[in-house]
Amino acid sequence: MTNRSNTRVYRLVCIVIMAGLLSAAGCSSPFRPPEAAAWLRFHPDPGADPAARDAQRATMLAMIKSPFVVALALRRPGIADLQTVKEQKDPAAWLSRALEVDTRSDSDVVQIRLQGRRSADLAMIVNAVAESYLEDATKKFLLENRAIVDVLQASSAIDSSPRVTLLERARVPAGGGR
Repeated sequence: MTNRSNTRVYRLVCIVIMAGLLSAAGCSSPFRPPEAAAWLRFHPDPGADPAARDAQRATMLAMIKSPFVVALALRRPGIADLQTVKEQKDPAAWLSRALEVDTRSDSDVVQIRLQGRRSADLAMIVNAVAESYLEDATKKFLLENRAIVDVLQASSAIDSSPRVTLLERARVPAGGGR
């Protein structure tokens, strides 16, 4: 190899190593698009067996990406006016596809994540999804299942405390994060 080739290989190796170190340190990498994430804490039924907890968790993950929650998020004030949303032919289909909702099987913490070009837009969209799930979807479920919830609460089979809480909202970067 020539000296010039060695320099190119050395630079490439340095870039890859730096990207790995930045990623491990939680810094944004030049190889990954900006990302926003919100964290929810799932509060399973105290007496639930592991299979029931897993079923509750799976239901929550599916509901967060559901057309109902996505539509509610897109209708929140200011969301439809974001450039990231305006660029989409079908914003609801795009958001449902682009949202990443993850949890580890042994964890009660759920992460809602979205990647794209505009950090500030991403943070607002992720927060809208989290808030729509927490406020509107939960209310709708309780209203639709009011009779069942009333019977279960009367028999002390369930309590009225919230099953999911917002741990951390996605942060809007200083300066708009473009």
